[in-house]
Amino acid sequence: MKFSLVQAINVLASKSTAEVRAQMKKSGLFNYRDGLLLELLNSEVQTMDLIQSLQQISLDAIAGNGRLRETKTIENLLSRILEPEDPALQNNFLEIFQRQLCKFPDNLKYIGKLFEDQAFVGVVTTKPLKEIEEYIKNNQVKDVEKIVKQAKTQNNTRRAQQTKDMNDRSQRRNKVYAELSKEKAVQQANIAEYN
Repeated sequence: MKFSLVQAINVLASKSTAEVRAQMKKSGLFNYRDGLLLELLNSEVQTMDLIQSLQQISLDAIAGNGRLRETKTIENLLSRILEPEDPALQNNFLEIFQRQLCKFPDNLKYIGKLFEDQAFVGVVTTKPLKEIEEYIKNNQVKDVEKIVKQAKTQNNTRRAQQTKDMNDRSQRRNKVYAELSKEKAVQQANIAEYN
């Protein structure tokens, strides 16, 4: 569903005039789309279909503006590449990471600061998976395990916050429904009284 919304917003933007795109931007539609993309990239549930879909669209809107760094999405993707839960998806994450995220110099600088090993940055941003794993094994790359662990912790924290936010919204909605039900009951009582 989220990916379909991203696609719909992208298609609408590509088929619209500059004036319509400006209105879409003003209304926050592009920020909403970017948020959905970040959610998809950080999602706990990753399927091959979703990853292949993500490979087909441009992530430039979020990759070049700092949101990947702010939301720790780069660390999350690195953790999925370096310590995958599903090895079948590992190369797909690597392809997204290398092709879409590493073309931005600020992201490369950020990765360099994470590992303090520029040679590793060159390997992880350009080489196939086997060479990355071999480099880590042979060179004792600093903080790989720490970064993977932090990414997992941050994902768990993010998911817990999303669950809390969803529960809070549900409670507020239920409270509004209860108030509306009370008002409706009062209105019906008043109508019955007048009849």
